[in-house]
Amino acid sequence: MTTTVLLTCLLIIVARIGDVSLGTVRAIMTIQGRRMIALSVGVFELLIWVFVVSHVIQDLRAEPIYGVAYALGFALGTFVGMTIEAKLALGRQVVRIMTRQGDEMAPALRAAGWWSRCSTGSGATGRCRSCSSRSSGGRRGR
Repeated sequence: MTTTVLLTCLLIIVARIGDVSLGTVRAIMTIQGRRMIALSVGVFELLIWVFVVSHVIQDLRAEPIYGVAYALGFALGTFVGMTIEAKLALGRQVVRIMTRQGDEMAPALRAAGWWSRCSTGSGATGRCRSCSSRSSGGRRGR
């Protein structure tokens, strides 16, 4: 394997990490209704993808390792995209809990790193507490 092939493999991997990571951010922007950001990110995502795919397909017979680099870049891009999303906290995890033990549950959720807000309500079986929780800060709830 020549230096040119190795450098091309590295370029394919880096480009795929970039376009898959951008795809993750674009999907989140789309879900949040940020149309112009999603549109802009999508243009760059697809520009990278088109150039990489065309290069890989063109030279795949001569250098099958390009297909491996393409797949590795996709897998790493998924991981990097998820890491970027976690660091930027673009998405949120929200849990809604309906319980009669809200007064006991809220402090436990807060101690575990979750933001928690409780309110009183009534249901078919009587009075209950509704707790809304989401992860706080850089920690992600499970």
